[in-house]
Amino acid sequence: MEKADLRKLIREKRAGLESGQKSIWDEKLFQKLASHPLIVQADCVCCYMSIGGEAGTRRLLDWLWERGREAAVPRVQDGDMNFFLIRSMEDLSPGCMGILEPKAHCPKAERSDAPVITPGVAFGPAGERCGYGGGYYDRFFQREPGHCRIGIAYDFQILPELELEPYDQKVDEIITPDHHYICNAKVL
Repeated sequence: MEKADLRKLIREKRAGLESGQKSIWDEKLFQKLASHPLIVQADCVCCYMSIGGEAGTRRLLDWLWERGREAAVPRVQDGDMNFFLIRSMEDLSPGCMGILEPKAHCPKAERSDAPVITPGVAFGPAGERCGYGGGYYDRFFQREPGHCRIGIAYDFQILPELELEPYDQKVDEIITPDHHYICNAKVL
């Protein structure tokens, strides 16, 4: 399946989710993340701001702040994406593609070892990732390869095969409400 068709299909499936089912799946994802050894031990976690039916991240951000941990979310500038520290939702404003991004006063997260909760349209069980087509995460991971990349998604977003382009970056593991895929031995 072509990536454009795959993106359309997954967006339609996410848009058709009942809010009750989405809430149940998001809670399962949160519980898995909140007990994940890398997340539990991390001083800083990089995380995307979920929109448009994506696997939810808001509860994880609240959990990090409640525990006095640093949370960093992406901001796009001049075609590149970097993570910036935020202390609350008040540190955010609409940015690239209407996604909430850190305001200008937020400091850049200088944590090359922080785990990165990574979004995707679809994933393959070996860590393949189909993003949204902008290449922001691919370029970020090329610049900063030391991060553990944790993809989160709903189970219908895991496909048995997913073709990669030469520039596509894989994730190290994928967490869904019902499964956990370890794709790279460095996370063990």
